[in-house]
Amino acid sequence: DLASLVDDVVETVRQRADESAVAIHWDRPTDLPRLVFDPEGLARAVLNVVTNALDALEDRAGAKLGVQALLEPDGHWAKIIVIDNGPGIA
Repeated sequence: DLASLVDDVVETVRQRADESAVAIHWDRPTDLPRLVFDPEGLARAVLNVVTNALDALEDRAGAKLGVQALLEPDGHWAKIIVIDNGPGIA
């Protein structure tokens, strides 16, 4: 269950985000089918990307982190998208 995996990652970082005044936007999708994937490997990968986003947002006023999980319209690919309003890489 991809949505549950992302739920777990978001909950893992929620306290750090709150302490850093980072607003997390995660709308759990209700229409994702059950998927076959390596849950431990994918959880580590998503946690790494979300943690990197939090690192980029430290001490940033109005810091926002968004996470999405979706299935491509053709039904062949699932995506987890992590976006933030950090300064980016020079």
